[in-house]
Amino acid sequence: MSLVRGVDSSPTRRKVIQSMTALFAEMDMRVVAEGVETIAERDTLVELGVDLLQGYLFAKPSKGFAKVEL
Repeated sequence: MSLVRGVDSSPTRRKVIQSMTALFAEMDMRVVAEGVETIAERDTLVELGVDLLQGYLFAKPSKGFAKVEL
């Protein structure tokens, strides 16, 4: 989350994430960004090639599913 927070206004964070997404793409891996809270962060991360996003912007944490007895 520390890389995601304020990525839209930090050239250093953008460069780090851009480098990571390029490396992971070469390795055929997906990149997940946690802690996305603003539309600006979302847009920047999508532009940088992040595959999956999660955070308060999309939904707040909720209780898990009920335990299933088999």
